[in-house]
Amino acid sequence: MLYHPLKRIIRFLNSLNPVFQEQDNQVKVWVTVKYLDETTKATQLSQYELILEKNTNWMIVE
Repeated sequence: MLYHPLKRIIRFLNSLNPVFQEQDNQVKVWVTVKYLDETTKATQLSQYELILEKNTNWMIVE
C-alpha cells in the first residue's frame, strides 16, 4: 500500500507557557506551541523541550 503525504497548511499561532531553567552556560526551555490547520480550522498543540546556548546569538543545541 502506498501512502501519500497530506498537503496541509499549518500556521503558527503562538507559544504558550514557556518555562526557563538556567543550567551552567545553557538555558533549558519547555514550551507549548499552538498551530492552526488552515484546511480543517483545527488547532494543534505541540510540546517542545529545548536546550539553548549563547555564543554570539542564542542557538538550539539539543
